[in-house]
Amino acid sequence: MGYFLPRLILLISFIDLFFHFTTIARFAELLQSSSYMIGVIVAIYSISNFAGNLISGIILDRWGRITPVKFGLFFSSITVGSYYFVNSSIQLFVLRLLHGVGSSVLVPGAYAMLGDILKNRNHGRVMGITGGIIAFSAILGSLAAGLISEFISVRSVFMIDSILLFFCFIFLLIYSNKVSQSDTIDSGREFFSKSNNSLLDALGNKLIISYTSIFFMSVGVGLLVGRLSLVFEDNDMYRGISFTIYALVALFVMISPIVRNYHKTNLIIVGLFSLSLSFLIIALNTNNFIWVFIAMIMFGLGYGALFPSVTSIVSENTDKSIRGKSYGILYACYSIGVVVGSNYAGLLELLFGNDFFNNGFEFYLAFVILLLGAVFTYYFSKLNNSV
Repeated sequence: MGYFLPRLILLISFIDLFFHFTTIARFAELLQSSSYMIGVIVAIYSISNFAGNLISGIILDRWGRITPVKFGLFFSSITVGSYYFVNSSIQLFVLRLLHGVGSSVLVPGAYAMLGDILKNRNHGRVMGITGGIIAFSAILGSLAAGLISEFISVRSVFMIDSILLFFCFIFLLIYSNKVSQSDTIDSGREFFSKSNNSLLDALGNKLIISYTSIFFMSVGVGLLVGRLSLVFEDNDMYRGISFTIYALVALFVMISPIVRNYHKTNLIIVGLFSLSLSFLIIALNTNNFIWVFIAMIMFGLGYGALFPSVTSIVSENTDKSIRGKSYGILYACYSIGVVVGSNYAGLLELLFGNDFFNNGFEFYLAFVILLLGAVFTYYFSKLNNSV
């Protein structure tokens, strides 16, 4: 089955993610949650996902890829379907926590499968195309969630999401036995149980560049999820369009020759710089939707350059016995970055009041954070001869 199975899992996983990115803050607001509680509800998914990523990485390396992913799809389908019946902020908080745990194995598991299949092949090209599929899922997920919530209801978004996850589970259940042992390692339990590689083996210098870079990137993603809904107020369509713009730009960058022809560390540095500029544009033009859309183009350029680069670095610099851990750490960094990005603005607003944010302070701060991330990556990579 080759690349198809892990890419299908990634497609559905990121549709699930972007369904929630574009609707969860609005849904929490409809439940009359406070501004601070909205931030907590957005963040708890990533907090539980962070912890789950670290644990799932160990599980993937010890018990194989397929079985943990099956469980993750089934459990995520049940929890997301339960969103439909939520009537309070506390209920939503609990389900978000459970959803984060259930989905934590999906992306690391799928990327570990891809890494196992790749062996000595062109990592940049395969990860670029795979990143393009993820960007397509962001386009589809963002736009579909915006349309569904605008013309049907926010709750319907979660029910459709649950159905997609369940169908992916059924597909994996039926066809996983057809995946050749040379492509994946679901039956390689003895190999992993005998492995003496520790978590420290997944913390090499090149991998640290990937981990820190995706953390800085996801701080920006978290801020967009938590605050862009407030920029567009009650306009679900504009919010969906804005996420679609950035995903469409990211798609074209990921499938272009850029990601396979240029040095990955340089692409990461350029990507972080582009992400930082996007927030500066938003900060200067918070009330101008056209400029916000332009900023989303910049965000898409940065995301498209960075995401396949960090996943390629992990694939190229790990072997089977630590690949699950490495992708678990990578996605854990992504998750904790979303926590920081979606929470710091709400926390500062709680401490200093709404007037503190009238001048777009949270976006200026994101500009500084991501710019510092680009500078850190440049000097760290130069120090370790990675540029």
